[in-house]
Amino acid sequence: MFGGDDIKNQLYKYELGDMWYFYNDGLDVEMHVDFMFGPESTIEAVGRTSLVKTAEGLDCKLVIYPGETEPYIKGTPNGYKSTFGSQELSAEFLNKQREERNAKLDIAITAVRSISGKNEEETLQNCIANKVRFVDLSFIPGDNAICRPGVDTDIAKTAWERPTDFLLEKWHPYVCLFNKIEPNDIDQGGLGDCYYLCSLASLAEFPDKVMDAFAHPTSNSKLKAEQAVGAHRVTLNKGGWWSVYLLDNYFPTKAGVPTFAKNREDPSELWVMLLEKAYAKAHGSYSAIAGGDPLQALQDLTGYPFTRIDEGIADAIKGDHKLFGKLKRWDEEKALITMSTPGHDNAAYAGGQNDAAMQARYDKAGLALGHAYSVLRVIEADGHRMVQIRNPWGNGVEWTGAWGDDDPRWKSEGTVAKACNYEKADDGTFWMEWADVIKYFTGGGTCFTKFNWFDYRIKGHASNGHPNIALEITVTKKTDCFLSLHQHDKRGKKEGDPDRKYASFILAISRKDGEKQKVHMHGTMNAEEPSADPSFITGRDVAMRYTLEPEHSPYVVFPRIYEKDTEKDFVLAIIAENKVGSGLSVNFRTLDKACPVFENYLSFDYDPATAASVETDYQFNPEVGAPQTRKGSSIAV
Repeated sequence: MFGGDDIKNQLYKYELGDMWYFYNDGLDVEMHVDFMFGPESTIEAVGRTSLVKTAEGLDCKLVIYPGETEPYIKGTPNGYKSTFGSQELSAEFLNKQREERNAKLDIAITAVRSISGKNEEETLQNCIANKVRFVDLSFIPGDNAICRPGVDTDIAKTAWERPTDFLLEKWHPYVCLFNKIEPNDIDQGGLGDCYYLCSLASLAEFPDKVMDAFAHPTSNSKLKAEQAVGAHRVTLNKGGWWSVYLLDNYFPTKAGVPTFAKNREDPSELWVMLLEKAYAKAHGSYSAIAGGDPLQALQDLTGYPFTRIDEGIADAIKGDHKLFGKLKRWDEEKALITMSTPGHDNAAYAGGQNDAAMQARYDKAGLALGHAYSVLRVIEADGHRMVQIRNPWGNGVEWTGAWGDDDPRWKSEGTVAKACNYEKADDGTFWMEWADVIKYFTGGGTCFTKFNWFDYRIKGHASNGHPNIALEITVTKKTDCFLSLHQHDKRGKKEGDPDRKYASFILAISRKDGEKQKVHMHGTMNAEEPSADPSFITGRDVAMRYTLEPEHSPYVVFPRIYEKDTEKDFVLAIIAENKVGSGLSVNFRTLDKACPVFENYLSFDYDPATAASVETDYQFNPEVGAPQTRKGSSIAV
């Protein structure tokens, strides 16, 4: 083994008889070896080694690529001096390797196309029947899955390999979806999707939630048969609707290493790579998911609404600390909380500093600019307001200020250390006092995950300014719930796609008031704070938390759309603490175009006995298991 910081534990020399060999144990660098042997040496170059006679002696050069063991010389040296170094892999090598990998991939694609069916499900079944490894022909591993020309921001092309291609053979028997799900498993890789991986890290605090994203819609036996041919299913909530994405297990690689997200601790565990690939497929490419909002990503993963805390942080800076109390309550309720640092263009929190000064300030503090972090715990201890935060990079880059890992306070203030269950570790997780949090973090929010609540989704459509559906909700016992409206995500949509722009919606709920219905509340961008005043919201999602009470039943939940000339699909959702059939019923109705509420009146006539019904698709997503899709004029038990 040869020393030097750049090649330590990576370059090895072996001698076998009169032969010399070099082995490159690095994953993503090429090793350059250069020996000048004495003039009296009796050697010859072997393999790819070049030998040049000079006045000093025999100069032998060799480049060894990752994982290679290459012969170097044969014979008897008579003294030498040497130099070694590592360099980034050359474009020539990467292109050659990519061509080799993709030639193998083309053979696999051709084999699947020869038995393809009329859709991906039929193709998968044909692969299982014929024992052919599955390739997803709707999201073919290749350049377009990385970046669509004319649609996405260009990123480097890659090779594509299955785990049994890029993993050492000793790892093959251990390839699996899960071994032990932990937030620290996540390694970001070369794609700028830290917002999404931050959300995954938050979700991984509850491993059952991660596992449920891979639940098979019918049976575990079919799941095993599909995995045997390299197929996996991932369920995401896109546009408010639970969608199952069928994937193959090809992943982008560079020099035999996954290019994007992967498991940091266990290279044979696939859940991180598959959840990232499912998100890429949902939006059209990997490039399409670079840069984004961790709160929207959390909603896509969980289906639950969210609220932002940017204004609360700004208020906290001015001395209003209500937000800390909210964060503490949300943490106790097991909500998923994220916080983010400002980007380079946000000088408001840099004290007028330029980019370089702001970068230096955050570097010194051990924080990254324009980066999303997970909040793990929020507590008060011995007069200190403490927040535990995780960097989703999980690479030991941590806060260096007060209460950082090396701060002596952890020894001098034992009460706080005990309350925080403090342990020093270079894992990207750290504690900060609230006063420091609001100095460095400028945004974030909370996704209101609820355990053991009941999740229902109903499809709707607006045409000529009129939505085709409203929900008639009746309760026989007090029921806490979230109500929300969702549009298709504009992310990844091509120019000219009608879903590239969001329509402006109001989500309203009315309740029984004598013989009439009276509009009571409206959804907002803050799910916990519905408004009595109507306001059209132009955004992907609008939601409200609401308590349904028997004395005000029935309720009517209905959307309004501002654009009169727009055709727009939407999804209405109700996530409730009680199950339909257990004190809760939901019927699908339609309000007449002439209903006064569409002209800003608060009261309108409504008779459940004569209200017009409408049939539509709806879903029930159980706490454990795959979502169930049905059609009807009410949610069936």
